[in-house]
Amino acid sequence: MNKIIVTGNGTVSLYSLLNGKLPQAVCGGKGTCGKCLVKLTADGPSLLACRTFPSGECTVFLPGETEKTDETGYRALQTWDTPPFKADLSSGWGIALDIGTTTIAAALVDLSTALVVGTASALNSQRRFGADILSRVQSALDGHALELRTAVQTDISGVIRSLLGKAGIRGDKVLLITLSANMTMVHLLLGLSCETLGVAPFTPVMTEFPEYCASALFGEAPDGTPDTTLQCPVRIIPAVSTFIGGDIVSGLAALDLALVGGHGSGNGSGNAEKALFLDIGTNAEIVLAAQGAFWCTSAAAGPVFEGGNISCGTGSVSGAVSVVSIEDNRFSYHTIGNLKPSGICGSGLLDFAACALETGLIRKDGSVVPACEKTGILLDAAGALTLTQKDIRELQTAKAAVRAGIEVLLSAASVKPADISRVYLAGGFGSALNVSSALTIGLLPPSFQGKISPCGNTSLAGAVRFLQDVFLKKQFNAIMQQALTIQLADDPSFVGIFINSMEF
Repeated sequence: MNKIIVTGNGTVSLYSLLNGKLPQAVCGGKGTCGKCLVKLTADGPSLLACRTFPSGECTVFLPGETEKTDETGYRALQTWDTPPFKADLSSGWGIALDIGTTTIAAALVDLSTALVVGTASALNSQRRFGADILSRVQSALDGHALELRTAVQTDISGVIRSLLGKAGIRGDKVLLITLSANMTMVHLLLGLSCETLGVAPFTPVMTEFPEYCASALFGEAPDGTPDTTLQCPVRIIPAVSTFIGGDIVSGLAALDLALVGGHGSGNGSGNAEKALFLDIGTNAEIVLAAQGAFWCTSAAAGPVFEGGNISCGTGSVSGAVSVVSIEDNRFSYHTIGNLKPSGICGSGLLDFAACALETGLIRKDGSVVPACEKTGILLDAAGALTLTQKDIRELQTAKAAVRAGIEVLLSAASVKPADISRVYLAGGFGSALNVSSALTIGLLPPSFQGKISPCGNTSLAGAVRFLQDVFLKKQFNAIMQQALTIQLADDPSFVGIFINSMEF
């Protein structure tokens, strides 16, 4: 347990005073997730930091280990092994950035060889304003836009300094930075208005971006002086729409899926393929590459797959239960880092639910057996890790949103699930989940069996490739020109498919 001293004036919550030091809290201090628990004495009762307003000096005891701000976990840095491409080789260094809602990841690239020589990551400190993008948008509209911008600028600068420091490279040796991010992250970083991002028809200020100077874009050095060491250009990967951002465009290009439309870097292998790209998080971005077009949609899954709204849920951090299985008729589990369990992250939640289904503790309609109605389904003998009826309903809602999004998109393109030849699961959650569990609970259609390829951080992979691939700009343009966006809310079949997808 860690001890911190803060000073309040009686009007500011303890959650705000702690300034992001409770990463497990996912609602941004709104009092809905119940995960900002702290103590005011080492052996005292736990309080919600967002509902505590100290006056004067206050000692706070935080649960768990001190949060690391660098190298936050292996999942953030997994990248797809991109297909061969023609590199525009030059002498010097480049940096690729992936600005995610939860994690910021970076790669240092030797431009003379096109090889990644170093990586670094950090948690996005904007999370204190909420775990999901809509919470960030609302916070910006509530007057916190400058704070949100400063937070991510500081995070990016810190990751870059870490990356260069470990490699012993001066900032003036960096010739180019490429940046991949969802539209909300880009708008907040650039200081653009978020007013139209959170209301229909969800229109961004812009989807293509001019070139920026790194020192101007990323703000000041740690001592408060302008950071003049990075004078290289920053190129931001363009977006299709508010919900199909540069991170998705980057991933599609990294996988060479633009070849479906007859463009790309050139081996022609993708032309006959009907491929589905999924990046599952708070929003599930879904893209079908087929028939010379990119059919795109976004499903609001909520924070469940990132541990949010789950009674013992947590993010993919050290100590999180990430794998659950059945051994000798008992639940068995593994944690990230092989540490004492601190909660269950998204991949562990899917495994837990799948195992409970297979053992008959959960019925197809999502109800638990009578013996577990009061206690929930116990993962450990102590009962510290449980799956409650409410947790199961949250999971059902999230997985139904994703499954319905897939079904509606395929129907719009007149493609049957069995016609899909390859399914790419991007992002940390997609890379970590057990495919068998995803099929068992019905997150993905059964015909996807044997066709699924977890592919890691394709957003970062695309940004890495953008540093050197002479054809990638053409691929970006092809994706944007061939994109057809399907709004699930406007589709008359969505609600019915969603309801039918609730069952396991």
